[in-house]
Amino acid sequence: MFRFLRRPLAEVANYSNDRWEAPQRASRLAASVKRYKTSEMLRFIFATIAYDPDPDLTPLTVRRLCKALFGRTGSQWLVVEVFGEKG
Repeated sequence: MFRFLRRPLAEVANYSNDRWEAPQRASRLAASVKRYKTSEMLRFIFATIAYDPDPDLTPLTVRRLCKALFGRTGSQWLVVEVFGEKG
């Protein structure tokens, strides 16, 4: 269920200063942090709101919940991957 948590953590674990120039490092780390924050928000939603393994939530509903609860909407592709189709 929480396979969406693996990618941000794997990217941080495999991070290396030798692979990219400074601008690419900054960009990759910023994106990874955003994905991690989004995954933590989604984990919170699953733990407190959506107990069902297949919750009836749309990406728009989840984004609105995240905005109301955390003040940010998070990564669009991750929300869509977990909760359905973009639309």
